[in-house]
Amino acid sequence: MYELTHLNIRKGEAFDYPACLDLYHEAFPSNERHPDEVILQRIKSGESFLYVAETKNQFAGFALLHDLTVVPFILLDYLAVHKDLRCQGYGSELLRFVREKCRKADTSLLVEAEDPDFGDNRDERLRRIHFYQRNGGRMIPKINYLLPPLDQTFPTEMKLMAFKYDNQVELKKEQLFALVTALYKQLYKRGFEDVFFQLILQSINAAYDTN
Repeated sequence: MYELTHLNIRKGEAFDYPACLDLYHEAFPSNERHPDEVILQRIKSGESFLYVAETKNQFAGFALLHDLTVVPFILLDYLAVHKDLRCQGYGSELLRFVREKCRKADTSLLVEAEDPDFGDNRDERLRRIHFYQRNGGRMIPKINYLLPPLDQTFPTEMKLMAFKYDNQVELKKEQLFALVTALYKQLYKRGFEDVFFQLILQSINAAYDTN
Protein backbone atom coordinates (compact mmCIF):
# COMPACT_ATOMS: atom_id res chain seq x y z
CA MET A 1 0.00 0.00 0.00
CA TYR A 2 1.25 3.47 -0.93
CA GLU A 3 0.58 5.95 1.89
CA LEU A 4 0.37 9.70 1.35
CA THR A 5 -0.58 12.57 3.62
CA HIS A 6 -4.28 12.23 2.85
CA LEU A 7 -4.71 9.05 0.88
CA ASN A 8 -4.04 5.36 1.00
CA ILE A 9 -3.61 4.01 -2.52
CA ARG A 10 -3.61 0.30 -3.23
CA LYS A 11 -4.13 -2.15 -6.05
CA GLY A 12 -7.81 -2.56 -6.83
CA GLU A 13 -9.56 -5.81 -5.96
CA ALA A 14 -12.79 -7.39 -7.16
CA PHE A 15 -14.75 -5.93 -4.24
CA ASP A 16 -13.77 -2.42 -5.45
CA TYR A 17 -15.34 -2.84 -8.89
CA PRO A 18 -18.91 -1.68 -8.07
CA ALA A 19 -17.77 1.61 -6.48
CA CYS A 20 -15.26 2.25 -9.26
CA LEU A 21 -17.81 1.56 -11.99
CA ASP A 22 -20.38 3.84 -10.35
CA LEU A 23 -17.82 6.67 -10.32
CA TYR A 24 -16.72 5.80 -13.86
CA HIS A 25 -20.29 6.29 -15.11
CA GLU A 26 -20.74 9.51 -13.15
CA ALA A 27 -17.44 11.11 -14.19
CA PHE A 28 -17.17 10.29 -17.92
CA PRO A 29 -19.62 10.77 -20.82
CA SER A 30 -20.81 7.69 -22.67
CA ASN A 31 -18.80 8.42 -25.84
CA GLU A 32 -15.60 8.28 -23.74
CA ARG A 33 -16.45 5.08 -21.85
CA HIS A 34 -15.59 1.53 -22.78
CA PRO A 35 -18.29 -1.01 -21.88
CA ASP A 36 -18.00 -2.16 -18.27
CA GLU A 37 -17.23 -5.72 -19.31
CA VAL A 38 -14.29 -4.52 -21.44
CA ILE A 39 -12.81 -2.60 -18.50
CA LEU A 40 -13.21 -5.53 -16.12
CA GLN A 41 -11.78 -8.03 -18.61
CA ARG A 42 -8.68 -5.88 -19.11
CA ILE A 43 -8.12 -5.63 -15.36
CA LYS A 44 -8.59 -9.36 -14.84
CA SER A 45 -6.26 -10.23 -17.73
CA GLY A 46 -3.54 -7.85 -16.56
CA GLU A 47 -3.79 -5.56 -19.60
CA SER A 48 -4.95 -2.72 -17.36
CA PHE A 49 -4.07 -1.88 -13.76
CA LEU A 50 -6.59 -0.52 -11.28
CA TYR A 51 -5.53 1.53 -8.26
CA VAL A 52 -8.00 2.60 -5.61
CA ALA A 53 -7.63 5.62 -3.32
CA GLU A 54 -9.16 5.77 0.16
CA THR A 55 -9.26 8.34 2.91
CA LYS A 56 -10.29 7.40 6.45
CA ASN A 57 -11.59 4.10 5.06
CA GLN A 58 -13.81 5.98 2.59
CA PHE A 59 -13.60 5.33 -1.14
CA ALA A 60 -12.04 8.44 -2.67
CA GLY A 61 -11.36 7.58 -6.30
CA PHE A 62 -9.47 5.42 -8.72
CA ALA A 63 -6.89 5.43 -11.51
CA LEU A 64 -6.86 2.95 -14.37
CA LEU A 65 -3.60 2.48 -16.27
CA HIS A 66 -3.05 0.69 -19.56
CA ASP A 67 0.44 -0.32 -20.70
CA LEU A 68 0.74 0.31 -24.44
CA THR A 69 3.66 -2.21 -24.51
CA VAL A 70 5.01 -1.44 -28.00
CA VAL A 71 5.75 2.23 -27.21
CA PRO A 72 7.38 3.62 -24.04
CA PHE A 73 4.14 4.99 -22.59
CA ILE A 74 1.56 3.92 -20.05
CA LEU A 75 -1.83 5.49 -20.65
CA LEU A 76 -3.75 7.01 -17.78
CA ASP A 77 -6.96 5.58 -19.17
CA TYR A 78 -9.17 7.08 -16.47
CA LEU A 79 -8.69 9.00 -13.23
CA ALA A 80 -11.61 10.13 -11.11
CA VAL A 81 -12.23 11.42 -7.59
CA HIS A 82 -15.52 11.04 -5.74
CA LYS A 83 -17.68 14.13 -6.24
CA ASP A 84 -17.79 14.89 -2.49
CA LEU A 85 -13.98 14.96 -2.28
CA ARG A 86 -13.03 16.99 -5.35
CA CYS A 87 -10.91 20.16 -5.20
CA GLN A 88 -9.10 18.95 -2.08
CA GLY A 89 -5.85 17.80 -3.67
CA TYR A 90 -6.74 14.12 -3.90
CA GLY A 91 -6.56 14.06 -7.70
CA SER A 92 -3.03 15.47 -7.62
CA GLU A 93 -1.95 12.89 -5.04
CA LEU A 94 -3.39 10.07 -7.11
CA LEU A 95 -1.69 11.45 -10.23
CA ARG A 96 1.67 11.67 -8.42
CA PHE A 97 1.27 8.05 -7.40
CA VAL A 98 0.75 6.82 -10.97
CA ARG A 99 3.60 9.01 -12.24
CA GLU A 100 5.89 7.32 -9.74
CA LYS A 101 4.67 3.93 -10.95
CA CYS A 102 5.68 4.93 -14.48
CA ARG A 103 9.07 6.22 -13.35
CA LYS A 104 9.85 2.92 -11.65
CA ALA A 105 8.81 1.10 -14.83
CA ASP A 106 11.19 3.35 -16.82
CA THR A 107 8.38 4.66 -18.99
CA SER A 108 6.28 7.81 -19.31
CA LEU A 109 2.68 8.56 -18.42
CA LEU A 110 0.36 9.54 -21.27
CA VAL A 111 -2.99 11.33 -20.97
CA GLU A 112 -5.82 11.96 -23.43
CA ALA A 113 -7.32 15.31 -22.35
CA GLU A 114 -10.34 16.96 -23.96
CA ASP A 115 -9.37 19.83 -26.27
CA PRO A 116 -10.79 23.10 -24.83
CA ASP A 117 -11.12 24.56 -28.34
CA PHE A 118 -14.06 22.22 -28.98
CA GLY A 119 -17.27 21.29 -27.18
CA ASP A 120 -19.65 23.24 -24.99
CA ASN A 121 -17.80 22.73 -21.70
CA ARG A 122 -14.74 24.88 -22.42
CA ASP A 123 -14.17 25.95 -18.79
CA GLU A 124 -14.31 22.36 -17.56
CA ARG A 125 -11.90 21.23 -20.27
CA LEU A 126 -9.49 24.05 -19.46
CA ARG A 127 -9.54 23.10 -15.78
CA ARG A 128 -8.54 19.55 -16.67
CA ILE A 129 -5.72 20.73 -18.94
CA HIS A 130 -4.45 23.08 -16.20
CA PHE A 131 -4.68 20.27 -13.64
CA TYR A 132 -2.38 18.09 -15.72
CA GLN A 133 -0.05 21.01 -16.47
CA ARG A 134 0.26 21.90 -12.78
CA ASN A 135 1.28 18.33 -12.15
CA GLY A 136 3.94 18.22 -14.85
CA GLY A 137 2.01 17.29 -18.00
CA ARG A 138 3.05 18.82 -21.32
CA MET A 139 1.25 18.89 -24.67
CA ILE A 140 2.61 16.60 -27.37
CA PRO A 141 2.79 18.89 -30.43
CA LYS A 142 2.18 18.23 -34.13
CA ILE A 143 -0.90 16.06 -33.77
CA ASN A 144 -4.66 16.62 -33.92
CA TYR A 145 -5.88 13.68 -31.88
CA LEU A 146 -9.37 12.19 -31.93
CA LEU A 147 -10.78 9.82 -29.37
CA PRO A 148 -12.98 7.44 -31.38
CA PRO A 149 -16.60 7.26 -30.21
CA LEU A 150 -16.90 4.43 -27.71
CA ASP A 151 -20.70 4.47 -27.90
CA GLN A 152 -20.83 4.63 -31.71
CA THR A 153 -21.91 8.30 -31.73
CA PHE A 154 -19.23 10.94 -32.34
CA PRO A 155 -15.49 11.33 -31.69
CA THR A 156 -13.98 13.72 -29.16
CA GLU A 157 -11.20 16.17 -30.01
CA MET A 158 -8.34 15.56 -27.60
CA LYS A 159 -4.91 16.79 -26.63
CA LEU A 160 -2.27 14.19 -25.99
CA MET A 161 -0.19 15.08 -22.93
CA ALA A 162 2.93 13.40 -21.62
CA PHE A 163 4.66 13.33 -18.26
CA LYS A 164 8.30 12.77 -19.21
CA TYR A 165 11.14 13.18 -16.75
CA ASP A 166 13.43 14.66 -19.42
CA ASN A 167 10.63 17.05 -20.50
CA GLN A 168 11.21 16.06 -24.14
CA VAL A 169 7.60 15.69 -25.22
CA GLU A 170 8.05 16.50 -28.92
CA LEU A 171 8.21 13.17 -30.70
CA LYS A 172 9.62 12.30 -34.08
CA LYS A 173 7.13 11.65 -36.85
CA GLU A 174 7.62 7.87 -36.72
CA GLN A 175 7.24 7.92 -32.92
CA LEU A 176 3.91 9.72 -33.19
CA PHE A 177 2.73 7.23 -35.80
CA ALA A 178 3.72 4.34 -33.51
CA LEU A 179 1.97 5.93 -30.52
CA VAL A 180 -1.33 6.50 -32.36
CA THR A 181 -1.16 3.00 -33.85
CA ALA A 182 -0.72 1.51 -30.37
CA LEU A 183 -3.67 3.48 -28.99
CA TYR A 184 -6.03 2.68 -31.84
CA LYS A 185 -5.12 -0.97 -32.30
CA GLN A 186 -4.53 -2.05 -28.68
CA LEU A 187 -7.03 0.06 -26.82
CA TYR A 188 -9.77 0.82 -29.34
CA LYS A 189 -9.46 -2.25 -31.61
CA ARG A 190 -9.54 -0.11 -34.75
CA GLY A 191 -7.49 -0.85 -37.84
CA PHE A 192 -5.50 1.28 -40.24
CA GLU A 193 -8.56 1.84 -42.43
CA ASP A 194 -10.48 3.58 -39.61
CA VAL A 195 -11.50 7.08 -40.69
CA PHE A 196 -10.50 8.74 -37.41
CA PHE A 197 -7.15 6.94 -37.41
CA GLN A 198 -6.55 8.26 -40.93
CA LEU A 199 -7.46 11.83 -39.97
CA ILE A 200 -4.92 11.75 -37.13
CA LEU A 201 -2.19 10.42 -39.39
CA GLN A 202 -2.99 13.13 -41.94
CA SER A 203 -2.61 15.80 -39.24
CA ILE A 204 0.82 14.43 -38.32
CA ASN A 205 1.91 14.38 -41.95
CA ALA A 206 0.69 17.95 -42.46
CA ALA A 207 2.50 19.19 -39.34
CA TYR A 208 5.81 17.75 -40.42
CA ASP A 209 5.40 18.70 -44.10
CA THR A 210 5.21 22.38 -43.11
CA ASN A 211 8.59 22.25 -41.33
